[in-house]
Amino acid sequence: MGGALVSYLLLVKCREPVRVRVRSKEFEVLQGELVYVGSCRVNCDKRVSRHFSKDKRSFWHIDYLLNHCEAISALLTPLEEAELAKAFEGCKYVAGFGSSDDPLNPSHLFVCDFKEAVIRALRVTHNYKSRG
Repeated sequence: MGGALVSYLLLVKCREPVRVRVRSKEFEVLQGELVYVGSCRVNCDKRVSRHFSKDKRSFWHIDYLLNHCEAISALLTPLEEAELAKAFEGCKYVAGFGSSDDPLNPSHLFVCDFKEAVIRALRVTHNYKSRG
């Protein structure tokens, strides 16, 4: 992949538990620190910046969540989305959230404190860079 940015980690804070309705599905999301894994093959800066904007139409799962919760920070990575999501194995997750195109992971929204999330992302990114 040559170091191109292809996925990101979005740190999200929910101040209270929320029920998020996305088209025909409904998700129960706990209060606290959450981590969302997304892809951004083209225009990563625009994709991620969009999450920090209040003036947008809801389209992706994360847009619906951000109607209730706050995007705190983002980390861009050269990893494939599924590989980054795999770094959160063992964490609690919201089943099926944002992962309909990823048969390898049960979710792309994880319950994980921000410090632990960044450590996991940096560790897996370092391992990726060491391979290439």
